Amino acid sequence: MGIDEAKWFRTDIFPEVIASSIFVQERLSELDEHNDWRWITIGSALLLQNCCVAVLDHTHTASMSYLSKKSAEEWSEFYGGKVKRPPKLRRLESPIELLKKCRKERFLNPYKPLDISEKQFQDCQILYQFRHAFIHFSPKSWSIETSGFPRIITSATNVSKKLIDMLPSFNRYINPKDLVAMRTGIQNIAISIERI
Repeated sequence: MGIDEAKWFRTDIFPEVIASSIFVQERLSELDEHNDWRWITIGSALLLQNCCVAVLDHTHTASMSYLSKKSAEEWSEFYGGKVKRPPKLRRLESPIELLKKCRKERFLNPYKPLDISEKQFQDCQILYQFRHAFIHFSPKSWSIETSGFPRIITSATNVSKKLIDMLPSFNRYINPKDLVAMRTGIQNIAISIERI
């Protein structure tokens, strides 16, 4: 195959959940060497975000509840025939707003919303704050006390598991192998964190 020949990469939300759980587990296995929670935090935030999107995408037939309000309006106008051209992008809702939507009945109706404690929700908020700081890192010297990270990652992993456990109730088309792989990946993260 030559340099200019097209190559394709195909993915979907379920392989993304699986890939992000594997990524987190691999980073956790390297933790002894570095005590570097940065990539574990970024991967855990991505895992949680992917789980939220998977749930929100499979609850509504229109599959727009995971989009930002503006993006959902643009796509509704296109699907409703008000505009002829589709919008250029599908902009995701912010990660914390995705999690909030999973906790609200109106976005999951007729299914039960995600039931998590306020402490778990707060830990997820902290996770997303660190993720944002790590991804949008400005040049500076930075030292972080890391003793709270296992609790934060455990909370996010438990919330991710609850989200994945919700999927079969409203998605009968989910590949059982994908479901097993998602659950196994999340379980392996929990096991790795317990060993810390």
